[in-house]
Amino acid sequence: MAAPWFKFGAPAVLLLFIAVAAWLAFRPKKTIVTAPTAPATVYFEVRTTPPGATILNGATTLGASNSQLHLAPGQYQLTARKDGYQPVTIPVNLQTASPPPFNVTLNPIPASLHLFTPFKTGNLYLDDKPAEALPQSGEVAISPLEPGKHTLRIESDASKASIAFEVQPLTLPVVNKPEAKGIDAVAVATFRDQAALASSLADLQVQVDNQDSGKLAGGQATLKALSPGSHTLAVGGWTGSLDAGPAPSMNIFLGSLASQGRLNIEVKGADDAHIFVNGADRGTAQKGRYRLSLDPGDYEVKVARDGFLPTNAQRASVHKGGGSRLIFVLVPKYVAPVPAVTTTELPSPPKLQGIVMAEGLPANGEVRYARSGGTSYQSFRLPSMELDAGSYVFIASAPGHLDDRRTVEVAAGGSYPIKFNLPTVKAAVVAPTPIVHSMSAEEWDKTWTFEEPWYTRQGGDFILYKVTPTAGTFDFVISPNTKGGIFGGAPKVRWVIDYLDPKNYIEFEIDKQSFASAEYRNGKKTDHSKRRPHGVVNATSFRIKMVVEASRVSVQINSVGDKYEPLDQWSEIGHNFADGHFGFRLPNQDQMFLTEFKFTQPAGNR
Repeated sequence: MAAPWFKFGAPAVLLLFIAVAAWLAFRPKKTIVTAPTAPATVYFEVRTTPPGATILNGATTLGASNSQLHLAPGQYQLTARKDGYQPVTIPVNLQTASPPPFNVTLNPIPASLHLFTPFKTGNLYLDDKPAEALPQSGEVAISPLEPGKHTLRIESDASKASIAFEVQPLTLPVVNKPEAKGIDAVAVATFRDQAALASSLADLQVQVDNQDSGKLAGGQATLKALSPGSHTLAVGGWTGSLDAGPAPSMNIFLGSLASQGRLNIEVKGADDAHIFVNGADRGTAQKGRYRLSLDPGDYEVKVARDGFLPTNAQRASVHKGGGSRLIFVLVPKYVAPVPAVTTTELPSPPKLQGIVMAEGLPANGEVRYARSGGTSYQSFRLPSMELDAGSYVFIASAPGHLDDRRTVEVAAGGSYPIKFNLPTVKAAVVAPTPIVHSMSAEEWDKTWTFEEPWYTRQGGDFILYKVTPTAGTFDFVISPNTKGGIFGGAPKVRWVIDYLDPKNYIEFEIDKQSFASAEYRNGKKTDHSKRRPHGVVNATSFRIKMVVEASRVSVQINSVGDKYEPLDQWSEIGHNFADGHFGFRLPNQDQMFLTEFKFTQPAGNR
């Protein structure tokens, strides 16, 4: 029998389909909400004051400040860097498509000051601040150094120095000529590719990296177009270093330039090792060489560079006017390579050597060497050789001398100076012959008038003796014009020593009753021996004997017969009294008489 619903027939089925279709067409529609899609790249801007800074994400450079940058969404710690300014870290949150600009102010790198002195005790004065004791190392670092004008004073016993300078951000410091007594001073101001030099001694030759760079004019000079990094600097007989960098800096060096010696350091294996003297970093060797001036004494020297094995410290003795030489060998740290898959055998490390230096050989001397226990000696290439690690016997010989035999244990990376001592077989002792100068017109810068037995001179201010150095003994008889000077007063005779220029000299003065002495430095007078009786009563002329040494001047006056009495004595640490000229001073129209003049110069002082 047919299904019941078929009894309604086809019309009923058609009506059912029409009803379903109508419901589907007019039913409520469901709304679908789509979540927003995060941007793949966020564009943003970092604004710096001043503009033009480099913006970095870690080690990756994104671009420059005040321009559009982009990164993937996220949180970052960016860095803004600009030459001459302190770097700044910028927290950046990039979650929206167009974040507002990130603003940051850059501050200039502050100036710094580094002071090097030979003193172990003393006081340091900066501006009007209370005195601070110098550390035993003699070195002081001040950072940051406040912008503005400053005066730095250093005092140690009788030695004094004062340096006035001005520092401002992003500017080469302005430094005045130092004032110094009992010590010499060199001030070096640097900023970027420029340096300003000032010395207490004037008209000295300047060298940078062993190249002539002109002379100090009035004690000052400016250097330009310096490449970034460390440079060797020589001012007269002083040698040190300067660093050309992005920040203003002041380096002040004190020392007795006339009595310093030089230390030459050679570094093999690396061109740019750091040099340490008594623990202080003195700069970087250039092309494996470094030279500096030091006061006489013993020093401990080390060199170091990243990636190289440490070397043993070496000691150097520096003598006045002399030079010492040290050689270091830097050996790279050995890193064993990863073994190949097919073998477990590691390649052997490179052969390591030490360096041996021969010193103290007479003329025509030679050295032979052999392994300890060996009998086959080879010729040693002077002055130094690199040898494999081991024990060696060295024999030095020279014509007319006894041989000297030394045994040395050479280690890899070490440096071994051998100071040979070869006694002479027969030494002929020859007494040195002093050089005696008598009165000669050619040896004075101005003329004298001869009136038997006197040489006379009137006026002309300074009359200088040309023979230098003035180490030796001066003997002379002097007499003032009995009528006195043009302005009246007791007639005087004045003579000078250590004359450098019209503002720097030492003066002695004598008249019928009294004697006095004083020092003039930069035109300022300091009494040494105030006026006092000289003990030669009613004399119209005076026989004077003056002994000049590098560190001392003594003056005597003839009293009775061949007897001399002490008149004055002057000594000062670090002062070379034989540097300048001897002479007489006749201010205005003063007149003097001179006879029996003699200058005895020790042998070798020509």
